[in-house]
Amino acid sequence: MVNYRFVRAAWAALWIAGCLAAAAGAQQAGSLDGFVLTAEGEPLPGVVVTLSGRTASYRQVSDGRGAIGILGMDPGNYSLRAVHDGYQPATYPTVEILVGRTTSLQIKMSAVPGETLVVTSEPPLLASRPEAQGIRVGSMELDSIPTTRDPWAVVAQAPGVILDTVNAGGNKTNLQPTFVGGGAARAQNNFVLDGVQVTDMAAAGTSPLAYDFDQIEEARVTLGGPDAAAPSSGVLVDLVTKRGTSVWRGSARDFTTDQSWQATPRQTSILRPTEPGPIDPSDVPPRRGGPGGARFVDAFAVSGSPTPPKGDGTVPPGTSSPTTNGGEAESLSVGRIQAINDYGLEAGGPLVSDRLFGWFSYGSVDSRQVAVGGALDRAEILNLAGKVNAQLASGNSFSLTVHRSDKDRHDFGAGPERAEETLQRLRGDTRIWKIEDSILRQNLYLTALVSNLDGKVEAAPKAGGTGEPRLDPRGIWRGSFSSFKDERSARQLQLDLRTFLAAWPGSHEPRLGSSLREFASSSEERWGPRNLIQIAGENTGTDYDVVRAFRPGQIASKQRYRSLWVQDEMRSDRLTLTAGLRYDEQTGTTEATEIGANPAFPSILPAVRFAGTDADFRWRSGSPRLGVSYALGSEHAAVLRAGFSRFASQLHTTLVDRLHPLDASSATFGFDDRDGDGQYDIGDKFFLLSTQGIDPTNPTALASPNRTDPNLDPELTDEVTLGFERLLRPDLVVTGQWTGRRVTGVLESRRLVRDQAGNVRVATAADYSLWEERAARLPNGRTYLVPVYTLDPSLKPTGGRLLVNGDRSQRFQGLTLALTKRLSHGWMLRGNATWSDWRWRTGPDFRRYDDPTNLAPGSGLDSFDGDGNHEAVTEQAPGSGGFEGAFLNSRWVINLNGLVQVAPSRRWGFNLAGNLSARQGYPVGYALRVTPPDGIARNVQVTSLTDAERYDDPVVLDLRCEKEWVLGETSAVVSIDGFNVLNRDTALIRERFVNSPQAGALREALGPRVFRLGVRLRWR
Repeated sequence: MVNYRFVRAAWAALWIAGCLAAAAGAQQAGSLDGFVLTAEGEPLPGVVVTLSGRTASYRQVSDGRGAIGILGMDPGNYSLRAVHDGYQPATYPTVEILVGRTTSLQIKMSAVPGETLVVTSEPPLLASRPEAQGIRVGSMELDSIPTTRDPWAVVAQAPGVILDTVNAGGNKTNLQPTFVGGGAARAQNNFVLDGVQVTDMAAAGTSPLAYDFDQIEEARVTLGGPDAAAPSSGVLVDLVTKRGTSVWRGSARDFTTDQSWQATPRQTSILRPTEPGPIDPSDVPPRRGGPGGARFVDAFAVSGSPTPPKGDGTVPPGTSSPTTNGGEAESLSVGRIQAINDYGLEAGGPLVSDRLFGWFSYGSVDSRQVAVGGALDRAEILNLAGKVNAQLASGNSFSLTVHRSDKDRHDFGAGPERAEETLQRLRGDTRIWKIEDSILRQNLYLTALVSNLDGKVEAAPKAGGTGEPRLDPRGIWRGSFSSFKDERSARQLQLDLRTFLAAWPGSHEPRLGSSLREFASSSEERWGPRNLIQIAGENTGTDYDVVRAFRPGQIASKQRYRSLWVQDEMRSDRLTLTAGLRYDEQTGTTEATEIGANPAFPSILPAVRFAGTDADFRWRSGSPRLGVSYALGSEHAAVLRAGFSRFASQLHTTLVDRLHPLDASSATFGFDDRDGDGQYDIGDKFFLLSTQGIDPTNPTALASPNRTDPNLDPELTDEVTLGFERLLRPDLVVTGQWTGRRVTGVLESRRLVRDQAGNVRVATAADYSLWEERAARLPNGRTYLVPVYTLDPSLKPTGGRLLVNGDRSQRFQGLTLALTKRLSHGWMLRGNATWSDWRWRTGPDFRRYDDPTNLAPGSGLDSFDGDGNHEAVTEQAPGSGGFEGAFLNSRWVINLNGLVQVAPSRRWGFNLAGNLSARQGYPVGYALRVTPPDGIARNVQVTSLTDAERYDDPVVLDLRCEKEWVLGETSAVVSIDGFNVLNRDTALIRERFVNSPQAGALREALGPRVFRLGVRLRWR
């Protein structure tokens, strides 16, 4: 058992010691280690090794074992020179130091007198130590490989990572994509910018920033691994921005995409299914495993959820142009680009020679696009950044960094399900500042940081505050939509101490780190003047219309994250062993708030005031990390690796807010629309169907009807890796890795009901009975009989759920093969292919509390998939537009990119580059909307398995041709990029609800081929 008092005391002691040692801040840096050997392979002590770079120089003498180790090095390229009396000097013209990575060298020196030995090739790419799977992309690749110029284009190149969007030449630049990798949920992803944790915990797994691609010096994307500093099992996106150096350098760019350079969008025929007729039993495929499922839908989930998720302000799918009703054929254009202008500049250099350096950046993207269905979708993105680095004294450096990111979307939500007046004007801005200080002594490196993040996003529909939001019988949003305002703030303190030690059986690199982060969020949302959503019965599978009522007000919560990690890396000749332990304490509290009554239903949704609570959540976890690698061959040209790591899941705002008595509280009613205007009016007959977050028998209660198991723990992910790395030549390496993961203690919620005696308990599977079997026909003509169950009429839902660690688990295994060829001999190449399998395992406790209805997969805490054993795990994208319906799960994914220099020695020489990506199509997730007599709306899975039906496999090829002209210290680069040059129009998302008026309608498809013209000026 972990002694938490001791851990807290150690954490406090570390902070006190660190604050006394350094002012504040943490510079992202790299390291170098290695051995100096004689030509016969014997250790050579006393060798003076000097590295000279653009911003700094380092000097060290090899010890008695011939070992060298330099910590806290600025990233970049250095020249290395090794000198010893009686030996021939050795020189490496280029040694690359990467952020967060140790570059390992083996330097051999000859006793034969003569000229300096110059090693013309760069140090090998081979990493001799345990590392996380992933990629590192430097500024040269960021500039030269054809991409859509955003960090998510780099994320898409990482092994095994899949995104909900396919950005063809920028036609999804307005959206922040959802991505997953390695069998980890979206909520476990993390973003780090210049050492600052910028992850938006209110929309866990997303970033609050819209980045300027030209700010980035290096991008690193990793999954898991043995590093004790890694906070979670998800995808880690680590971005490092540029900085001022000892000489003035800079660049300016202008990239333009125009509609005249885009292929004519193809007209896609969409055949809408008619209402299912009589079903021949012989036409119905057998159901495997029988009915099952535990994905509850607490209210009428229209295409997922009628309420926008928190975070980047995403909302239900769709946009304006109405489409025809079911049973007809229709032609619908794929969304297209009108114009995208991407321009900006960045520059940096010495402000005071050898003492003070500065850098700044300005970038802007103006995007005008036409969404699927014909609605205009416009956005402007502005990014500003600045950085000042100071060399305060020998071995002490200081840095101040500021970032500003603004985003303005004029037509948020554009798509075929939204009329013009329901589109929203969305504005968001984020401000970040960071102070850091680093102290470097012989074999010791201490770095610290303090940072602050403030952000907000707000949106309002074009209809203003007077329109009534309603979903009409054809599945089109009309009248109005939601208006909301979300605010975020984060404070972070972090310390990191490293050192090199020479002790048996080899060298050691101990590391001690600590972090404290506080994240606060507040959100306020309104739906029209009465806070009502009117839904035509055609969308809910009922013969009556539905109205969902909310209360106005602001919800606020706060999370604190305390982390302490210790790690040692021991290296002895061929063997490298990494052992570490991470401790996390995560707490969440709800803040005081006041909420008004719903004007249409004040008795069910009355006004209340809440004083707030303290520490609704408190998670403590210890996570061991272990990695081992062994080098083979006389030249150490191959490395075998193995590792075990445990990760605790992150506490995010959605989990905390569910205990707020006023969060997402709503009531759903059926009503008789007497005047046929599609909305609830005073005098219309109504009846209560269900409530969410409110107990209808005690609507003024200041305690949430939701409950949490007092012994609730975070989910745990155990990871085992086996891999190899083989150096085929100094500039070419091949790697392979098998990854196995098991997620246990999966969080799930169980419906709370009240019996006739007034007792509250959890509903069990025995409390449900078969209501009827519904007929469902897929667009391909296949027919199914879908059993639907209803709750015993003696039981009434309380509107709450119990959150527990269930006995389900997720099993993931993946196999990745990758190669990296750095730029040499006129070409470079990077590629990877991953096969994976990600599935559920269910236990008896889960089945005991399972609604027997086979509920469809979806997103959200109370909307679980995986009610069948061996069911595919799918992560539903919460994004706006059609991508809200994307279910991320692919058995295979491939990425290959590279560059060829054509006649580089000739004046007319130019570069050709390409980027090929492909993956298995995502599951469709066909579902049926029904509302049994218990009033609980359900999205019922039609097929026996979630991934029984998949979309076609998207394959995208992008190409680039660029020519550079050099004149002294200035150069100009002109480039032409072609995106989706094969002009494939693969359907990505269709309406999955088979009894919807929009059934089978196209939501998203690959954008047509498009070209981009770019001009870049550089000076140095």
